Amino acid sequence: MEKIPRIGRSKFSEKIRSEWIQRCVNNVSRRGRISAQFRQRLENEWTPLIEFISKNHELDVQLRDNYISVYYDGGEIIKITPKSLDIDMQYFEKYANSEKQQFLERCSQNIAFKKSAKEKLLAVLIEENDIGGYFKQAKELISEWVERHKRYERKKLHEIACSNRELSPHNNLVVIDIEFAVDWYKPYNNSQEKGGKRKVPKFDIIAVDQSGQLYAIILQDNLRTNGDRTKQSLNAYKQDFYLTIGDDTPLNDFAQEMNEVLKMKQELGLLPKSLIIDTDALPRFAVAFSIGTKPKRYDGITVNIVNSNDKLYLNLQNENN
Repeated sequence: MEKIPRIGRSKFSEKIRSEWIQRCVNNVSRRGRISAQFRQRLENEWTPLIEFISKNHELDVQLRDNYISVYYDGGEIIKITPKSLDIDMQYFEKYANSEKQQFLERCSQNIAFKKSAKEKLLAVLIEENDIGGYFKQAKELISEWVERHKRYERKKLHEIACSNRELSPHNNLVVIDIEFAVDWYKPYNNSQEKGGKRKVPKFDIIAVDQSGQLYAIILQDNLRTNGDRTKQSLNAYKQDFYLTIGDDTPLNDFAQEMNEVLKMKQELGLLPKSLIIDTDALPRFAVAFSIGTKPKRYDGITVNIVNSNDKLYLNLQNENN
């Protein structure tokens, strides 16, 4: 991303700023965008890997801008890019040297140990071509890390994504994307923080119903349900929604981006071909609650999170906005 031009308040300066913002918009990252080079590898040498992932309902696959993140138990188990397959070294901390040494020396050795463990694990996938063997070892690694760091909320989010890949008697929403951040340079971002800077609102889940209506969903866990001045209040999230993707007209850029994500996931065999997104309809804001936890003061669109057979299903409850 280019640096923001240092400008004054003259008309000439505003023109420079306007042109710079337009360049950012033209080159803005979009989820679901796949380059020709990446597509070729996905359709050829990485086809067995994609097929394995798509059939494993414990793995949550999310499309980013020209790369794919695959999650398990709340951690990224493999990152697929046009050039490589990778896993973050942070998950290998159990291989760090625990001997008492000087701080800098210990850090250096820890990195070396973790890097060695990472290379050995990736070799199972890349050199030995043992896809099942890689994921068996990597799942154990990720689970240990998630438990050690208590990343239960993130784990819950990925469980919801895995449980709602298609419509069923248990759920009436399908998850299209998770952890969507409205970058400040998005054309529909009109939110502001104190000082005039644009905020970067984040929504936990983007889902679609049978008719193609999109929903931006916030998980209720650890959120306050009253007050509009705290960052964690539902009212604040709702306000951010209506200043961003809830007012994305006339371009409907957000809906178009989610449609690109849907189509690419359908191509990869991750979501049913029958799903559609109504790109002419504005998304709606909803809050997801575990059954019995809905606060009395909230009367907007709600989604129940239903735990059944170790799955977390999403059920849209009411359309009162």
